[in-house]
Amino acid sequence: MNPNTEENALSDLSGDPIKGWLEEHVLSDTDFILADGFDEAFMGYAESHASGPTAVYDMDKVLKILERDMSRIEALEYFNFNIIAAAMGPATPIFLKRYDARNLN
Repeated sequence: MNPNTEENALSDLSGDPIKGWLEEHVLSDTDFILADGFDEAFMGYAESHASGPTAVYDMDKVLKILERDMSRIEALEYFNFNIIAAAMGPATPIFLKRYDARNLN
């Protein structure tokens, strides 16, 4: 992924292993939106009565991927303005911040 492009980081599915996995595991005809360039951070999908199945990504892994090409602050800014703010309807991916009880003070 090149964060310097004007392209939106979210796109419709195209033929790839994640699409195959989703088609195998999701029972409904769902049009998923995946985050381009973040396959390593893909966790699976989440589902609720209100929203239906939605792709889920590990937020920390997404930031680490962005940090390959930019500083931590630039990665956070890019993530917030170009990924989180990219509201594309109910199928917009979810970015999960993992809870870790070992890091609590």
